[in-house]
Amino acid sequence: MKYNEKEILQEIIEYIESTYNQHYSTDGKGLQAMDIFRHLDTDKDFCQSNAIKYLIRYGKKQGRNEKDLIKAIHYIVLLISSERKEQNNPSNPINIHGEEIKDWKTTIGQTYHPDAEAHRRKQQTTIGKLKT
Repeated sequence: MKYNEKEILQEIIEYIESTYNQHYSTDGKGLQAMDIFRHLDTDKDFCQSNAIKYLIRYGKKQGRNEKDLIKAIHYIVLLISSERKEQNNPSNPINIHGEEIKDWKTTIGQTYHPDAEAHRRKQQTTIGKLKT
């Protein structure tokens, strides 16, 4: 490659692999902060914020520290991983037929039918028929 991209990417891979043996993991295979952020569904914001932090810090702390750029790239890779994980595991609810409900919204912890008013009228009609 013209701009040594292959070598740079290899250095990034080596850096990322080294983080699994540092303070980011208890034993190189254990729980990481990223696991907790994914569980709390804050991982994407965390990764994007940290990538921005390291890009802003580049050139300010310890001069033009290449490690800041590599850390930013690492957080971008983690962000891509989180985005792909979400695409493979839709967050929309699944109906009783196993189909994803795409047009839904929540308000104060309650899920509402996209056409809530028509749904409510239908329920009242059904309940009225049951009472007679």
